[in-house]
Amino acid sequence: MNDKKTTKKDLQVQPRWSWRTDIPLVWLVVLAAISMPRTIMHDLRIIPLDSGLYTALAAVPLLIYLAVAILRKNKRPFYDFLVIGLLFGLFLAVTHQLTWSASWGDSPPKIGGNLEGMLDPLLETFVLRFFTFTSSVMTGLTFGTIF
Repeated sequence: MNDKKTTKKDLQVQPRWSWRTDIPLVWLVVLAAISMPRTIMHDLRIIPLDSGLYTALAAVPLLIYLAVAILRKNKRPFYDFLVIGLLFGLFLAVTHQLTWSASWGDSPPKIGGNLEGMLDPLLETFVLRFFTFTSSVMTGLTFGTIF
């Protein structure tokens, strides 16, 4: 017979998977948001793309992500950075949507090729904005996957 005593800890059901990350929510948001100044500057054409400031705004967040990936001990680093990437992608998508009119001015993008002029202008704008949103989220997830 087994004489081992069952403890309260033995009876607790341990979840196999959790939505929680090892990085606190505040830090997830901060890490995702540090790339937004470059996005805003780019969308509003505030600084030239070939300037040192633009390069710094693009490179510094990536270096911070790399430092966090290397220096922080996480149980599930891939998942944590996937969440950061998702948040970054959502921030990117929302920023692009909010700056759409200011970014494009009087010459908004148009669908070309075989579909040129085939869609109602309102539907065309919706389609372009939808794909921009989706592309931004995928960009964020790609960055999260890489890191």
